[in-house]
Amino acid sequence: IFKPSLEFDVIFSAGDEVQGLFKSPTSAFLYLRLFKMILSPLQIRCGIGVGEWDVRIPNGTSSEQDGPAYHNARAAILNAHDRNDYSVLFNSNNENDIYINTLANMSFLFAKKQSQYQNQVLLLTELLIPLFDSNAMDLQAFAQIFTLIQNKVDQEFYIFTKNKSESKIDLFNKIPTDFEPFYVFSPSILESGFTLTSTLKKGLSTKISNITNTSRQNIDNVIKTANIAEIRNIDLTTLLFIYKTFVG
Repeated sequence: IFKPSLEFDVIFSAGDEVQGLFKSPTSAFLYLRLFKMILSPLQIRCGIGVGEWDVRIPNGTSSEQDGPAYHNARAAILNAHDRNDYSVLFNSNNENDIYINTLANMSFLFAKKQSQYQNQVLLLTELLIPLFDSNAMDLQAFAQIFTLIQNKVDQEFYIFTKNKSESKIDLFNKIPTDFEPFYVFSPSILESGFTLTSTLKKGLSTKISNITNTSRQNIDNVIKTANIAEIRNIDLTTLLFIYKTFVG
């Protein structure tokens, strides 16, 4: 999905750690938020480093490269491990880091407080209306994620961490393969005035209710109580903040 934005593939680097080298900090954040939703309810910590890449091994892997970007990422992840209140830290040595980190972790905190069913609805929302960057993500490849999600329920980590007290069925075997991307860096978004454009589109509740075999009113209530609109708005704001700090 993120092949267009990767200098080097995301790989396992040390036990349960993964790392990759991205062309832009916005694509790294987009990858992180989708990765986090796919792995949920498994909790992860992340460090994103922004900087130069000056030790280049052309035929190597991402773990064999080096430079200030790597040093900043390592410092970020070490600090994240030391802080119970931060799941992700963004480190670029820029004065805006503090605002980016506050926004990103508000989103993580909202998602962490969700029930398993609410979290599934959050993921379904993302699959139906993904926050999408056409320069960083492959639209055709995104369709492959549906198979990945459908296989999620058989993975050991998911079975182990699943909350057995919740009787809701797994929803991912009924996901439709049609989706409607929300282009995060379109001119209408970048040039918006006082408020953000809603990341939720008309008919979403009906689509999810058809998947879950529940009423549209029930899904409306889940979206509200799970703060799904707020999570996506925070993520969009974080992306725009990163974009305007480092790109535009």
